[in-house]
Amino acid sequence: MAEYIYKICSVEEWRLAQHHGIFTGSKADVEDGYIHFSSIDLLESTVAKHFANQEGVILEIDPSDLPEIVWEEARGGHLFPHLYSSFDVSIVCDVYQLPADLPSLMLSRG
Repeated sequence: MAEYIYKICSVEEWRLAQHHGIFTGSKADVEDGYIHFSSIDLLESTVAKHFANQEGVILEIDPSDLPEIVWEEARGGHLFPHLYSSFDVSIVCDVYQLPADLPSLMLSRG
């Protein structure tokens, strides 16, 4: 299992989650019926595919705090962590700015 998993979202989505104390997902998450996460190995490709040239935040989460995580095959046959419920923002270990912090995050965790 991954050491950490990552949720990429807009600054506004993160602010709303902090205000309410719970993250219920981005618009795409709600449409798909689950919250999308990435492992560190797939984080850069996820950013490139879905968040290129966008500002946002990357939430770092210890997957042991989300026992409901399901690892499912997705893009390119890779396994991605999915959560079919919301999560409490108190489990977020760290918050990185996108795109500014992505290179240092990849160096320290990748």
